[in-house]
This record gives sequence, C-alpha cells and structure tokens, in this order.
Amino acid sequence: MTQCPAITDLARMAQAGEIHLIDVRELSELQSSGKAQGARHIALALLPLKATEIATDRPVAIYCAAGGRAGRAADLLRQMGHETVWNIGGLADWVAAGGPVEQV
Repeated sequence: MTQCPAITDLARMAQAGEIHLIDVRELSELQSSGKAQGARHIALALLPLKATEIATDRPVAIYCAAGGRAGRAADLLRQMGHETVWNIGGLADWVAAGGPVEQV
C-alpha cells in the first residue's frame, strides 16, 4: 500500500482528474456541510453496488465524517481490485488542510 499524499496534493490531483475522490457519507451530511470539491458522492451502503462504476485506472481517495466509514469503503474497494486506495479521514481533515469545499 502506498502512502497517502498530503490533502493539498490530493486536491490538486482531484482537480486534474488524476484520482477518484469519493465521499461515502450520507446525503444529509453532504447537504449540511458540503463536500470536497470534485468529490463523487457514493454513500457507504451503496458502494458495493456502485463500485463497478469506479474505474481501476487511477488511485482512489475516500473520506467520510471521521474516517471509520472511509476505512470500510477502502477495504471493500481493495477487495474489488483497486490497488491504490487511500482513507483520507474526514471532511474536517480535508478542510483543515485547506482542501476546497463545494455546497451540494
């Protein structure tokens, strides 16, 4: 497993289309706090059904509210063939590192 890049690098990589950035929180959480700019929302409960829509051609960075659900999501994606999957913690970690947020 490769080390997760800094959030500032992940933000740049997401904007450049070099990674898949995925928010696995519930829709109500996104509506109240927004999401990382460029992130795709796939609630953790739906990830097993939607995982085939995530191409394995580039790394995946996942976050949730605190990191727990992102960890479960990362494990699931690795089991489904994604080689490089990073749990970047929670949206607050993204924001604290200066990652941009967009409203939903």
